[in-house]
Amino acid sequence: SKGDISLHASAEQILGEMIAHEIGHLLLIMPSHSKTGIMRGAWDLKDLSDIAYSSLIFTRSQAEIMRKEIRRRSNP
Repeated sequence: SKGDISLHASAEQILGEMIAHEIGHLLLIMPSHSKTGIMRGAWDLKDLSDIAYSSLIFTRSQAEIMRKEIRRRSNP
């Protein structure tokens, strides 16, 4: 519609999100994918749009688990 702005994710943005997704697997220690967000197993056009707008993210729960795992790995 009039006034809508549509951005397309760049190759660099997509690669960055893919790297974040894989790091998520390492820190979340989860072999499976989630139903929403950056940890989805298969991204669709909406996810690619979210990447363009920097809004494909980890859930709060995932972020907390990753923070705890980083702290655990940082303490000898």
